Amino acid sequence: MARKANPFPGGLIVLAPNGELIEAPQFFLDVLQVKLEERVSIYELFDDRRVPFLSFERILRRGNGIFEFYISVVDNSDIPRGFRYWSVSPNQANRRNAPITLYIVDESSLLQVQEWRLRRLRRDMLNHTRVSVTQFVRNRLTSIQALTELLRDNPQIAQETSTRLLENLSSLISSLDDIVDANVVYDGLDAPRIKLTEAAEIMCTWGNKKQSVYAMLHDKKSSKGLIPSEYLERILMPLVQNALEASMHDEDIVVDIWEMDNGFCRVDVLDDGDGMNEFTLQRAEDPFFTTKPGHLGLGLPQAYEALMSVGGQWRLESAPSQGTKVTLLLPIEDPDDLKWLTEQFRQEDDLH
Repeated sequence: MARKANPFPGGLIVLAPNGELIEAPQFFLDVLQVKLEERVSIYELFDDRRVPFLSFERILRRGNGIFEFYISVVDNSDIPRGFRYWSVSPNQANRRNAPITLYIVDESSLLQVQEWRLRRLRRDMLNHTRVSVTQFVRNRLTSIQALTELLRDNPQIAQETSTRLLENLSSLISSLDDIVDANVVYDGLDAPRIKLTEAAEIMCTWGNKKQSVYAMLHDKKSSKGLIPSEYLERILMPLVQNALEASMHDEDIVVDIWEMDNGFCRVDVLDDGDGMNEFTLQRAEDPFFTTKPGHLGLGLPQAYEALMSVGGQWRLESAPSQGTKVTLLLPIEDPDDLKWLTEQFRQEDDLH
């Protein structure tokens, strides 16, 4: 098969069954500093021992049911580069030994514009914070200086003045500590949270023309837990996508959700697909292992890594011709705790 590259900011990547690059756009080859003649495997390009290398970022589901994968380029520069791709290989079992075809788009220009805007926003925020903190500290130090001069000129009031001086110093130190703590907590509070009922409703939209996803929260009346919205994209979407594609005869997918009493929710993702044998089940969490045409084997390993990073767990159960069941334990948050934290910081702001 002829090896060729095209010069446009989007095009086909064709891979041999072993991952070797057969065809790729020129921008992809240039950024990763490879040539088709070198017979490089796509899996080698994810090896962090070489620079530049690719890093998996996220999965996004489009309105037409297509799942897009976003990958970034890691190198020694500060210039953001990245791509998004989706499979254009037919989802047929008899194509497992056929070439893998992906359509890839260069997202580098968009990423660079976003990075420039974020840097400008960060610069403005830091400047505003610098001015606010400087004014606050200056006012406190002015009070301390006035008390010190009063103590110097009137030694007879040393006991009363020294007490006020120590109170001002203690207040200043406490306020500076609060600034540090507030930055840490607000980072977590800024992430959007959604109810488990909302998560179920969103997952119900992940089906396609031939398959539906039935997601249901059990015991809705007693449920009040929240989860970060990123759980849907980073953890649950890859699992549902895997279940949809495993169902070769267009079976529907069922997602059951229960809120537990120990700070977790349980999520079961079930499909009636072909299932996995013992060998495939053991390797399901391994990067680059896949039995599906048009895929690189990144979805489940990245979902597993994201789940472990938030303190969750999962269990995979499957057998040939009997479908697959994935049981997850996901940490949830109490809205009363988040409300209390927010109110504490509002009170601190009012005091200052």
